[in-house]
Amino acid sequence: MEIFHLMRATQLPNGVTQSHAVYQDRFHKLQEHLRQLALLFRKLRLLYEKCAETTAELGETPSELIPYLGEEAPGFQVDPCGFTAQWERQEVFKKVKQKNQEMKLLMDQMRNLLWDVNAMLTLRK
Repeated sequence: MEIFHLMRATQLPNGVTQSHAVYQDRFHKLQEHLRQLALLFRKLRLLYEKCAETTAELGETPSELIPYLGEEAPGFQVDPCGFTAQWERQEVFKKVKQKNQEMKLLMDQMRNLLWDVNAMLTLRK
């Protein structure tokens, strides 16, 4: 937010509204903020590369990446194995969901059976 404030406050050095020293001071502050921002983006890029390196065995690559302006955008290749793994994951998820529904139905039947047994036992007494 401070960068935007400095950019708004910094005017061209035409000397009409402010002195040259004030302009230079604001300009240097703005330059320092921009250098810090570039440094933070470089650190973010290193962090991203380290995370990508440590999770490389998972086989999933990011679908999008906004590249750093000073670098060329790396080309991502889509791995057909990733689609197969995703499809298999969806199939397993469907099977688990189906089994959960079957187990819920079985539990309801068991609950009804227990109610019936309990009802018979209370009537017998």
